[in-house]
Parts: sequence; structure tokens; C-alpha cells
Amino acid sequence: MPFCHCMAESLQQKRESGIHRVIEEVFPTLHETDINILIIRCVNMLGQLKVYSADNNHGRNDSHIDDSKAWYVLTLAESLQAVRRVFRSVNDIRTQRGEPLVEYFLPVCQMKTVRSGRQIVVEQKMLFTYLFVRDTLAGIRQLREHIPGLRLLRHPDDRSGDNWRYMTVTNREMAMFRTIADAFAGNLPCYRIDDVNLEDGDRVQVVGGQFDGVEGILRCAPGRAGGQVLLIVGNLLIVSTGNIAPQYIRILEFGSGNRHPYRQFETHLPRAVRALCRRLAGEAPDEADLAAMQVFTARFALLRPATVNLASSHAGLMLMSYAALDNRPRRDRWLAECEALLPQVTADQQRGLHLAMMHAATRRHDLATQLHRLIDAWQPIAPNQQKKLTIARMLTQFEAFD
Repeated sequence: MPFCHCMAESLQQKRESGIHRVIEEVFPTLHETDINILIIRCVNMLGQLKVYSADNNHGRNDSHIDDSKAWYVLTLAESLQAVRRVFRSVNDIRTQRGEPLVEYFLPVCQMKTVRSGRQIVVEQKMLFTYLFVRDTLAGIRQLREHIPGLRLLRHPDDRSGDNWRYMTVTNREMAMFRTIADAFAGNLPCYRIDDVNLEDGDRVQVVGGQFDGVEGILRCAPGRAGGQVLLIVGNLLIVSTGNIAPQYIRILEFGSGNRHPYRQFETHLPRAVRALCRRLAGEAPDEADLAAMQVFTARFALLRPATVNLASSHAGLMLMSYAALDNRPRRDRWLAECEALLPQVTADQQRGLHLAMMHAATRRHDLATQLHRLIDAWQPIAPNQQKKLTIARMLTQFEAFD
């Protein structure tokens, strides 16, 4: 559920009375540290996110980021115009001295209001007193000497010895956050961390399109391959991309607690068998099957399977798909992967499937011999033992091409 709806009206009506007082009224039992975290998680959904930084975000080149710096979360209880003015003043001084400019990230939103009987749109800070500044900790402390009231946000979970840890957002998270922000002309979909269940979602990477390079959790409707990608920003909030077409999505890791990866692989296996059989028979595979091979190899090229059995199915299907596409370099690469996995695949039926997929793509006699030993030991195979029947049929089908 976007935003914290239970607080939206209260925050908007009582904003001038101080955000801490509003939170304390709605949640009187919260500790001060929890109030700080809740504030930054309750992101206003009423308008467009914009980013203000020393370079106005034009011509960014994150490849030159200095890893000794970090994006620190700070508070500054000043108006939007005052924050812009004070950072502009600091950067003017730094320019005169030939020093690097301060890079800051100030999310704002556009809100409708009525003044003198007319409805107008005004800009307000989205995260109230919060902003992000990229610098070293020493640089941040030096900056605080020139900006009264600028405070570092302490990490709520722990401290290192006598020194507090401070809240930060990684360079990569911030770059992806800004990519998503730049893509929206209207409202940026934001969520509280606790509002979204991320456990079952697949971790994906977007390749191509306006969200190129963004990594996050895929949220899609049942039966759909595309959807929205949710990005967690520094464990502070979640932002969402728009709907992304399946061809731009690469699966990195499957979500826990579901069996859909196995179903996807089981669905692809018959198409891979059919396409490869036609290829071996000297016929052109069906266009729909070829398209399925291309989609599968693209979508799962970056997958990092969590178990040996899943890695076995993934590597075998990649091998068969590239063989059906007659892509020998990629076929050989996945054949090497399958051979490296084979000693680790000890479950009886999965080992049989692994050998069957390798034999389908190579028709090697040593693989057929191992398969015959396994299948002979399974005899008789009952009609309801579908996996064993599939393995036996695959051996028969592809031995016909020897």
C-alpha cells in the first residue's frame, strides 16, 4: 500500500505544527529513534520527486565515484528555499577557493494548495527535514561547521565502541534511486519498508530501456513475466519503477518460499526438446520455439541458483536452448558448466535429467551409457512417475539421431 495512509491526512493538516509532534500524537508509544526512522519511511505520494545536487544531475558519470565517500542521511530544519540557498552559498565559497562542490540530494514533491481562492502547485520537501549529502565523514563534519543545524542521522541499530554509526545509502542504491526518479514525470511510487513483502519476489536486473541497470525485487501479477521492480534505498524506503516488459528483465535470484522456478523450467523443457529434435533432423525449428529459446536464454543468463538441483536444471536448459539456436560458443560454455556440476548432482532423478539434457545437446555415448544404467535400475517405471518417464523418452528420442 503506497504511503502511510493512516497518517496522510494528519501530516498534511498539521505539518506546520512539527512532524515530530504529529508522529507522537498518532503513535504516542514510539521511542525518539523509531520516530526518526518512521519519518523518513513515510514518503509523500502527492507529487513528483526531483533531485537537486551541485551539478543539477546533468552529465552524471558514476564510474568516477570515489568509494571513500558515501551518501549520508542528514537533517536540516529549514525551508526548501533556505536549504537551496545555504548549499548554493557554500558551493559559491568552494568555487572561489577551487574546492570540490558539495553534492546533495534533496527530494521534493509538488503539492496542490489554495491561495487567495486559486488552486496552485507549490514545491515542498518530500522527506521533511531530511536530505542526502555525498562526502566523507570528515567532510560532513567540516560542512556542519558552516551550516548551523545540519545534523547526521544516527543508525538506530548499533554503535561501534564509543562512536555512533550513521545512516548511509550506497552509491549504487543512490544511482538507481535517481534513475527511477528521473523516469517519472508524475508521482514516484514509494512505500514503507514494512508495507511490502519482498521475501517471495525474484531479484532481477533491468537490461535496456529507461530503467537500464536497476536491480531490485520483481513484483508481477500471476502468470506475467514482466512487472514493476522495487528498489530498497538504504533500508529507509522502497521506490518502484513503472511496468517493465519481460524482454528487459534478467532474473538474478529466485525468491524464497515458492516453486515457480521449477514450473518455469518444466514448461520450457518440452519446447527445448522439440526445437532440438527438429534441428538434429535437419529441419528449421518452429519460429515460436526459437523465440522461446531466445527469451529463456536472455531472461536467465544472469541467474544465480540457490541449490544444486536448481543449478542443474538451469544449466541443462541453457545448454539445450543454445544447441537448438545453433549457437556453438554459448553451447560449449554451458556444456562446461554442466560437466562441472555433474559430480555434485547426486539425487537420482535429477542426475538422470542432468545426463539426459547433456546427451540431448551432445549425443555423447558415455552419457547415454550412464543414462541406460540409471533407467535400467528404475524398471519397471510406473505411469505416475512422470520425471522418470520424461528422462527415458528423451534418451530414446535423441539416440535415434546417433
